[in-house]
Amino acid sequence: MRGCLVSHLHKDHSKYIKDAIYYVLPVYSGKETSEANEGVITMQLRKKTMIGNFSVQPISVVHSCEGYAFPIEHPEMGRTLFVTDCVSFGYKVKDIDPLMIEANYDDESIIENAMNDSFSRSQSQNHMSFDNTLKAIRNNYNPRLKDIVLLHGSMHNSNTVKYEKEVKDEFGLCNVYVAEKGLKICFDNDEFGHWRITILQP
Repeated sequence: MRGCLVSHLHKDHSKYIKDAIYYVLPVYSGKETSEANEGVITMQLRKKTMIGNFSVQPISVVHSCEGYAFPIEHPEMGRTLFVTDCVSFGYKVKDIDPLMIEANYDDESIIENAMNDSFSRSQSQNHMSFDNTLKAIRNNYNPRLKDIVLLHGSMHNSNTVKYEKEVKDEFGLCNVYVAEKGLKICFDNDEFGHWRITILQP
């Protein structure tokens, strides 16, 4: 393992920083997270950081604290994009595959829960709606894109079955996955030497 990227300091993303450092795994993040966690290496906006053979350039995103998305490039793997915990993603990153992106909630699910007296407090103002997820995918779609992983779905205010189907239908992709507890994602070469994503079920 070459290193660990932390998008922001909220505990559901930064809880295990100390454990990673204890096992001598370099941890990289922005200024706010590094100042709050001893031993974290600070990354600079608009500047690439080399982590082994991986090139990472953090992109600032809007959240309730300092947060980053990460285009990650490797000479064999190509370029992947990781986006979570932000309201929207208006950037266009060329030639990505796979795309890992937040699909946190949708208004229909929130309204339905309220109508059924099962309204759950939502932090939706700081997260990406499924509509904004679709906009970001459209903006970053390219012929190389074969794999999409939908991240960080709200426990109560999302419909991940619907999200998976709609992304598959709109973009004509078979490899659309929902990140759930216990899901393991493996990057590996296929028989033609191309990098691919493999889902290992728990």
